[in-house]
This record gives sequence, C-alpha cells and structure tokens, in this order.
Amino acid sequence: METLREDLRELTDAASVLLDDRLYTFESYRSLVQAVAYAKVALANGDAEEETLRGAYTGLCEAVDAMEVREDAPEAPRKKEKDMLRKSLPFLLGGAAVGGIWLGKKLFGRKKPKRPEEK
Repeated sequence: METLREDLRELTDAASVLLDDRLYTFESYRSLVQAVAYAKVALANGDAEEETLRGAYTGLCEAVDAMEVREDAPEAPRKKEKDMLRKSLPFLLGGAAVGGIWLGKKLFGRKKPKRPEEK
C-alpha cells in the first residue's frame, strides 16, 4: 500500500504542473482540479484505505487523459525560434564549459605557498 501511496503522490505532483486554466478547456481543467484535490485529501489522510487511494489514482489518471487544449490557447514558440535555439545550444554549452574551466583554474589552480620549515 505504501507503493500505491508513493505513486499517487508522484502523479499528484506531476498533474499539478498541468494546472493552467489558460491552456485547457474549462471542463477538462475543472475535472483535473477536482481530481488533484481528491488525491491530496486522500494522501493527507494517513488512515486512508487502499480502495480510496486506488480511486484517487484512477480518477487522476482519467482526468489527465481527458485534458483538452483550448482553441484560443497561447501559442507555443514558433518553429523558427525553436530551430535557432536548437542550433545555438552547442555553442552555449561549449561557452559555459570553457568559462567553467577558466573560472575553476582561477579559483582552484593557485599553488599554495610553502611554509617555512621550522628548525
């Protein structure tokens, strides 16, 4: 039963990311909000039976599957912008790596001064 509780907790966290009323139809958004709320209540109850947890899990899966994108939803980034980002990503990562190496040498590459030996 603990694995079911843990699975429900993970699914609830993942489904919470979808909670954006600008992107989904009212009905599908409302169903998801209700399913997430029911799952959170079931998780909060430490004495919840397996049947309650299973019902919350099933309801949440069905609500996520039924999500419908609004026709007037904000547009995703255009293809041209995605292509430009995809092409520049290796240069950005390479620059970050070179900068990290340079900074690491500056911070940690100094030799420690030798202590004078005591006689």
